[in-house]
Amino acid sequence: MDSDGTLCSSFSGGIFLNQSAKHVSDTFEPDGSKNDLRFVAAGAVLSEKEVCQLEKRIKENPSDVAIRLQLIGYYNKLDRFTESAFEHILWMIENRARDYVWYSTLSLSAHKLSSEQFAKFRERWLEQVATDKSDAKVNGNAAYSIGAKDFETSERLLRRAQKLNPRDVRWTRRLAQIYRHEALCGLQIHRAKYAKLAMTQTQRALSLRDAPGERVGLLMTVIPIAIDFGHLELARNWSKRFLDLGRKTDCPLWEQTACLYMARIKLAGQGSTQAKVWLRKALTSLKAEPKQDGPSHLFKSNRMMLLLDELLQRGEKEIVIDTLKLCERKTSGRERDQIKKWLASIRAGGKPALRFD
Repeated sequence: MDSDGTLCSSFSGGIFLNQSAKHVSDTFEPDGSKNDLRFVAAGAVLSEKEVCQLEKRIKENPSDVAIRLQLIGYYNKLDRFTESAFEHILWMIENRARDYVWYSTLSLSAHKLSSEQFAKFRERWLEQVATDKSDAKVNGNAAYSIGAKDFETSERLLRRAQKLNPRDVRWTRRLAQIYRHEALCGLQIHRAKYAKLAMTQTQRALSLRDAPGERVGLLMTVIPIAIDFGHLELARNWSKRFLDLGRKTDCPLWEQTACLYMARIKLAGQGSTQAKVWLRKALTSLKAEPKQDGPSHLFKSNRMMLLLDELLQRGEKEIVIDTLKLCERKTSGRERDQIKKWLASIRAGGKPALRFD
């Protein structure tokens, strides 16, 4: 690398882009829309020599957004941002603050910034907001970008973006997500309040036009909060909606997850009998999955285990064992070893805490 943190500049000759990156550069121009994500994706597969050449070219033509996005796509693979890589991020804030990539890819950069870099990152965003107070996209992108380390400012900016453009579901969806996070991880005294706010914003988001995948992503994260904080009617309605989406799109994972949520709702409101009915529906779908599809994601998380743990504590040993046996067949490695230990303990009369480490 050079002293400024860029990749070595000793390579000479023409620019050598791999086929996918070259195709993107030759065929498209960045326009601030979702299509710009293809530049970031193309950058992720660049070689070091190609990056060297792009760094040279950006110095000759600083306003080339296509090159900036490809370089950011490459640097996003690294554990941290060098100062040179960070300059590309700052340039994008100052010159392309309204672009869609901030809502998706670039905002994730905040997690890789040092404390000093984040302070500058946040400062540049707030400068843009001060300049464009009436621009919903600038406010929303700024909120999304700094939200991981500045909840209060992020919330304020998202509320402003939502007020400026109430039909853009992104800001409402994001508010639901940050309130969900505070309900899970914030101060105990405020968690119920934020859970209720997450419910309100989710209801609002679901009333707006959105892509099915985005709806599912929101439902998958917010339904458990609704259950945990006792909003069972909302959780039931959303789970039925989620189940319908899974069946209409022929997505077994969505359908199975919705069945598990329904089982937890029934367990909280009506007891074990109805909970077991819904769990059996999820198991029937899981058993029907083709073997080549690999293990279900349900067994790689704690969604299933939370339900099984509740059933076990209520003495429903038989269905817990049946489910864990299926889980064992569908998993491998450490998860399978852990499930085997749980099964041995339960068969011996124990009630182990069913949580993956």
